[in-house]
Amino acid sequence: MKASLNFALFTLACASAPALASSFDCVAPDIPSRSVTREGVHRVQKQIKTWRACYAGQEASGHARSDAQKLDAQVDADIQKWMDATRSASSNPANAAVLAHIERERIRYMQARHLR
Repeated sequence: MKASLNFALFTLACASAPALASSFDCVAPDIPSRSVTREGVHRVQKQIKTWRACYAGQEASGHARSDAQKLDAQVDADIQKWMDATRSASSNPANAAVLAHIERERIRYMQARHLR
């Protein structure tokens, strides 16, 4: 009887694992290697905001497991690479202002993530 109960619990746990993993439904932003136009910078900025809002919502509801946290770290690394490459490729002062704003938002976001 005990073996049957353990097997039933194991089966139930295995069946629910994919549901937990698939409950995280944020799509990582498609960040280009760099942006050279103001519109391109704003497009990426919008994707970053969408990602962070979705991730925060998923995290608040308990769906941000270790795989999701790794993805968030990768997205942050991609954002940093994009900002560095965009700064290097663009001499447009308007882009520099938007990038500075994105950097401030990134710092606030990372600080808030580390406080949790």
